[in-house]
Amino acid sequence: MFPSYTHDVLRRESDPINLIFDNTTCEKVIDELKWGGRTFWWDHTIKIGNKFVRQTAQKVNGPLCNRYHLRIWEYGTSQCVANAHHEKLSWIRHVVTSHEMAKEKIAGHFLGKSWTVMKNVHNLGNFEGEDFSNGMATEIRR
Repeated sequence: MFPSYTHDVLRRESDPINLIFDNTTCEKVIDELKWGGRTFWWDHTIKIGNKFVRQTAQKVNGPLCNRYHLRIWEYGTSQCVANAHHEKLSWIRHVVTSHEMAKEKIAGHFLGKSWTVMKNVHNLGNFEGEDFSNGMATEIRR
């Protein structure tokens, strides 16, 4: 079973997991996306069993004030789980505007390539509104 949420530095549920990558590694996913940018906070984890595991990588696409953000974790030997979201800078912190928009952007990137995209096939029970987070993860398989 896949985790449903990321966790913040205080171990609270934070962002919903909305992407599952199968038969690949985080490195291959990031290489395919070709997203750049650096983020300076590596404070999100996922819970695997009783352990909190720090993210493997994160990438952004777009300017600091209006961008897409991907956090990704190795999950076993040939799977990755991820949260993708769109965010805007509000005052001094980023505010998530949509998880669905970012999930669709990433899925669209992999369509028509040597990857199989299966939209909304994993119900992870993290529904937060149809346009914000529909509770379903998209699987992208190599």
